[in-house]
Amino acid sequence: MALTLCRRHGATLLMAELGALAENPGFLRRLSRDLHARELRFSAADRPEVSERTLCIMAAVAEAEDRLGVQRTSETMARRREFYARFTAERRAMPTADALGTAAAAPRPLAESLERGETTSKSRERAEEVAPILSEIRAAGALTLEQVANALNALGIPSARGSRWYPMQVTRIEKRLAAAARVVAPHKAAGPERPLAVPVQPSEMRLA
Repeated sequence: MALTLCRRHGATLLMAELGALAENPGFLRRLSRDLHARELRFSAADRPEVSERTLCIMAAVAEAEDRLGVQRTSETMARRREFYARFTAERRAMPTADALGTAAAAPRPLAESLERGETTSKSRERAEEVAPILSEIRAAGALTLEQVANALNALGIPSARGSRWYPMQVTRIEKRLAAAARVVAPHKAAGPERPLAVPVQPSEMRLA
């Protein structure tokens, strides 16, 4: 009902308290899909830095924190909130189509035009761990390697060596993801005789 009314009147969906739901990936992704389907903006009274543009990034970060060993210090959380606020302001300053992620010039896909490089199982594993966050940053509108690196640093996501991210490191991650995709692609084209097993994800919780 609230989404329908906001769509009808061109209003922003305002949530009084996001609270613990800010750490619930299923809720965040479902809300993001509903907002984008209706081309609506979102705001939370208790988390003014959060918007429709940051929800999926927040979901990916919440899922990856334990896996990547992210330390939730007060400094990390402050930097993260500052990033979300700045990211939202920058994207909303774009033309309407761009801000909604529907522009003709979409963000550069992961690993586009990257050459084949050598990969090890360890480097591929690290690339796969970071890939969901990196993909959401790209999908939200980060166009350059520098923008992606800055976003990862602001979110407190450690690089493979536990230090800061730099554009070249983002390039390497994308190259590894591209190489992994090329390995999988022939199997997908091999036909129905040996289908790949795709795990079914549990259904996401409904909006409250």
